[in-house]
Amino acid sequence: MAENKGFENLPKPKPVLMFDAFKKLAAIFSSQRVAALTLGCHSQAVHNVCSGKTMSCQGFYFRNYDPAFVIDPSDFGNLNMADYDEALGINFRSYPTSKMTRMGMRYKTKPKEKG
Repeated sequence: MAENKGFENLPKPKPVLMFDAFKKLAAIFSSQRVAALTLGCHSQAVHNVCSGKTMSCQGFYFRNYDPAFVIDPSDFGNLNMADYDEALGINFRSYPTSKMTRMGMRYKTKPKEKG
């Protein structure tokens, strides 16, 4: 039987934290790829948010999980993204909460009357 050579050099996937529009911890994924598959987007989009190139993806914020920061099950819905960023020294941009929750909304405007 042939050995699988070369796979031991591949980087191990890093867990990813997902924060909702209100900047509260919503989920933990085993990798950026799993997060992207779950949301139906490209893994590069999640990577760009984790690295700070873009602010959000599919209405969510993402951060790479640092094992030095202990997450308790009670943190879901309670852990604020700003607290996590401050604890790890991350300085990424984010939307004001009101702007993030209204992204993609369209208002129906009445056509102007001529006359």
